[in-house]
Amino acid sequence: MKELLAWPRRSVAIKIMVAVIGPLALIIGLYTNLLLKLREQWVYEQFHHTRQLLERSLVDRFGGAEAAGHRAAMEEILTDFRRTAPLYTLRLIGAADVVAYSTRESEVGQSFGGFATQTDNGQHLRALTPLACERSCRGCHQTQEGPLGVLVIDYPQEQLNAVVRGERISLVKYAVAVLVMIGGVVLLLIWTIILNPLSALQRAIARVQEGDLTARAVVAGRDQFRQLADGFNAMVGSLATQRAELENLHQRQLAQADRLASVGKLASGLAHEIKNPLHGVTSALAVVRDRLPEPNLRDIVDEMQAQLKRVVVIVEDMLKYARPSKPELQPCHLAEVLDRVLLLLQSDFAKRGVQVVREIPGDLPALPLDSAKLQQVLLNLLLNAAQAVPLGGTVFVRLQVTADGQTMVLQVEDNGPGIGDEQARHLFEPFFTTKLGGNGLGLPITRTLVEQHQGTIDLVRGAIGGACFEVRLPITLSREPQP
Repeated sequence: MKELLAWPRRSVAIKIMVAVIGPLALIIGLYTNLLLKLREQWVYEQFHHTRQLLERSLVDRFGGAEAAGHRAAMEEILTDFRRTAPLYTLRLIGAADVVAYSTRESEVGQSFGGFATQTDNGQHLRALTPLACERSCRGCHQTQEGPLGVLVIDYPQEQLNAVVRGERISLVKYAVAVLVMIGGVVLLLIWTIILNPLSALQRAIARVQEGDLTARAVVAGRDQFRQLADGFNAMVGSLATQRAELENLHQRQLAQADRLASVGKLASGLAHEIKNPLHGVTSALAVVRDRLPEPNLRDIVDEMQAQLKRVVVIVEDMLKYARPSKPELQPCHLAEVLDRVLLLLQSDFAKRGVQVVREIPGDLPALPLDSAKLQQVLLNLLLNAAQAVPLGGTVFVRLQVTADGQTMVLQVEDNGPGIGDEQARHLFEPFFTTKLGGNGLGLPITRTLVEQHQGTIDLVRGAIGGACFEVRLPITLSREPQP
């Protein structure tokens, strides 16, 4: 029922019909009401005009009959009146208020009961016409003073009302017919001019919503609907082109991802195989160094050990990136993990004169975290920030909960030179680095660790112009963590 009642509000045709036919119906109704009043007034005027003609004719005939002195002539007048005007009642009232002549024979000789009133209890329309005593009447009415009597004509009020009702019904039928005819023409125009183009657009939109980007809206004419259809078709064509390009790009990315996965597996295997021999070589060099007599040779061995340790670090980072272990989640306060990391980096910050500003409220909830992995995330972000700022720079660390209480937000921002747009597009790609001596695996590993916690990490626009990394972690996990 609600859908049925809501349909007129959603139908453009209904709204247009109401907007057009509503005022039109009001105008036709007002015009019909005016015609009814005019027609009713005309009916009453016709009645009074007919009555006046009838009165004049009867008065003339009565006068002629009196002049002729024939009472039989009066009876003939009444007989003719009964035949030609059966709905009328005619009475001739004498001076003594006695009915002298009447079309109703039973009333003759009876008292009329006074003829001052012009109505008969609302049942008849009554007309009273005094009969003057003319010179021709002196022969029979020598002693009569004033009028000889009164001519009374009654017409049934209900009969006149029936005529008015008939006129009213006819006019109402005419108004309804005109309204229906105009409404039909308006509906036909709405269907042809508005609904057909809208239906074509609706069908095309429905096909596009189902995923068919070959759908096109076909609308004739040169009006706004045609322009709308052309714009829609152009938009759908552009979407189809973009979809094809995206599908092509997706296929290329999938192929590249497959190749990278294969390379990653190979690199992981190689790193695992290289790691142990490297440790062996490093240990052997330590033994050789201790037995070398010359200091210069020891310096060379020290450099060899340093480079080998660097290779070991790269290999270990490759293993962390290619084969991340499954996180072991426990309820933990991120602020406590942050404090431990800041304690570890205290000497590094002191060497460069870096000041750390903590903006952390005291009522933060615990999160399901692998503290070791999140410690690695914070180490990477804070070391990057400390290396990016000039001597004596500032690093801001912020923690807050979103308004909906579902996400913890960590921000690490520095007042360094910032990161350009071109560099920002490649930040999380493996082996991309802008630092001298960097291996380009720090941020990719950081993102992997964050995603293991079902979180996200992004470079956002900071408030002080430097780089600002934002980590978002859910307070409640929606699924089991994956390696």
